[in-house]
Parts: sequence; C-alpha cells; structure tokens
Amino acid sequence: MALAVRPDQATLVPERRQEITTEGGLDVLRQLSRVKKVSRALAQEGIEVSLFIAPAKKQIDAAHSIGIKAIELHTGSYARAFAGRQARDEFAQIKAMTQYARQLGITVNAATA
Repeated sequence: MALAVRPDQATLVPERRQEITTEGGLDVLRQLSRVKKVSRALAQEGIEVSLFIAPAKKQIDAAHSIGIKAIELHTGSYARAFAGRQARDEFAQIKAMTQYARQLGITVNAATA
C-alpha cells in the first residue's frame, strides 16, 4: 500500500486481524530478511522507513544491522504498569534504549498504539 500511496515516511507495525490496537512491537530479529526486503523496497522509492519495535537492545541492533534510520518504541508495557515500581522500571528501559538507539544514529519516537 505504501508503494502505491507514496508517503514521505512509512512505519512497519505488526498487527493481528483481531487486534483493536497493536499489542507489541515488530520482531525484527525473527523476521530480519522479510523486514530488510520490505524496507529496501520502500527506501528505493524515496519512502523513509521506521519500525515499531519493543524497547529491547536485540531489536534495535537488528534494525540497525539492516540500515534502519528511525524506530518507534512500543511503550505498552509502561502504559500497563503505570502505577508503582514497575512503571519506573519500564520507563528506565525506554529511556536507556532511546539513548542506545540514538548513539547508533537512529531517530527514536515512542507510542502506546
């Protein structure tokens, strides 16, 4: 669809048919070759590519390994843990992974979708 519409930017987001909202991030590591193929096709048409992923080092590393320049961190765990100690831990993880990705030269956005 993005190749037909030709937006300036497209974010690859995993969704199951029955989901009302996305429950988690794209597993870039597990689907590396597929994500690489799709992102390259988009990039070749001048469409900037972003990946909606969990705030996890292995996912950031996988995205970086295929040349992804922007990610959107899934913050659902933080949203679900909003009260108490767990929320602070989730926020700390998001912050740490944001800093890590930025050190790799990746633009970082965050969402709870």
